[in-house]
Amino acid sequence: GSRLQSRPRIVDVADPTRQALSETFGADDGFTLLPDARRLVQIDRDGRRVSHWDLTTGRRLAAGVAAVDVATDAGGDLVARAETGRVVLEGAGGATGEIAVAGRVAAVKLGRTGGWLAVQRVEDAGRDESTLDLFEIRMPSRPTDPIRAERRASIRLGGTNAVTSVSESRDGRMLALARSGASQDPVVLADLPAGTHRILAVPHAGLVALTPDGARLFHRPSAPTFSTQGYNDTFGTLYDAKTGQEIGRKLMVARARTGDVGLMAANGSAMVGAIELEGASLSAPVTPILRRWDLAKQGHTDLAS
Repeated sequence: GSRLQSRPRIVDVADPTRQALSETFGADDGFTLLPDARRLVQIDRDGRRVSHWDLTTGRRLAAGVAAVDVATDAGGDLVARAETGRVVLEGAGGATGEIAVAGRVAAVKLGRTGGWLAVQRVEDAGRDESTLDLFEIRMPSRPTDPIRAERRASIRLGGTNAVTSVSESRDGRMLALARSGASQDPVVLADLPAGTHRILAVPHAGLVALTPDGARLFHRPSAPTFSTQGYNDTFGTLYDAKTGQEIGRKLMVARARTGDVGLMAANGSAMVGAIELEGASLSAPVTPILRRWDLAKQGHTDLAS
């Protein structure tokens, strides 16, 4: 899945003229190329519509379907579409599934490999609270069979701020979710197979990133902001994911344009992750680098680009 930075076109790469097959995408749409390289899932972020395209003809396979929110896994094998009263699951092979939802859907999030689904819903518009349902997704062996979703946890949250950042361990067992701007229950840590969870009380929830083993959690409070001098410095804190105890604080993300951190490894003394550094101007490209943070010295070293 990607966000397009200029107005996109569908082209046949085997055609030397690169003649456009379609020019109907918006510049801010999301898209996912399915593994067969013959179909594309288009997500109209503003209109909340999901469309499927045949790349061999450049034609839309069916009219776009309105949705409250949409999500895809990393490979484009699964799409979750939230509608009124339900969440529809669509697999790349044609399999489908459906989950009934009580109340208004605030957000849907899919795991990197499609193994889990998070549905945040608001049952009573008059109460300042929401519920986060976590499901384990089971794909069928045959596309004619339904996609199954088994509820693993149902977590009551204070406030209705939508989930904006998610991270999972490599094995898909541990899951971290953050709700930007939430003053209550801002970060949730969940053990999906066990069906247990922990609320991490942190200020100004922003980005969360788990180490691949799920043992450590990095939290960056808020997104970087831009001033006349450039992007303001942002800092994060490293936690023990099982106990919620703070391990290291004031870890500088250092004027990262997006503020995202791909956490690779962490222990009691150091943390290593990938970030993107800003260019000299808003239009300048960002530079991806590896950074090592020393937790005791609260310093960092840039390793490579």
